[in-house]
Amino acid sequence: MTNGNTYYLAVTAFDITDTQSEYSNELQVIVTSFETSDVNQDGNLNVTDVVQLVWIILNDLQLSDLELSLADITNDSEVNISDIVELVYIILSQLNTE
Repeated sequence: MTNGNTYYLAVTAFDITDTQSEYSNELQVIVTSFETSDVNQDGNLNVTDVVQLVWIILNDLQLSDLELSLADITNDSEVNISDIVELVYIILSQLNTE
């Protein structure tokens, strides 16, 4: 799936006798993505992402798959202080190129 495209999906199922159901109603999906590290998903990479990441860690929040992929900046399958340090580095690096 490509970011920005619209897709239409319908599903069907099979029971234990291999009988197929009718297709479901059609579902429209618009694929969007957020920049890795955009923890609060507002389209901007800044200090509010750092604050959100700290909040997640301090409160040991359960994250959705999307939230985990955005918050796990170091890609080590954990959200911890290393992700905060890396996020601050990314933000400061962007400021130095402006």
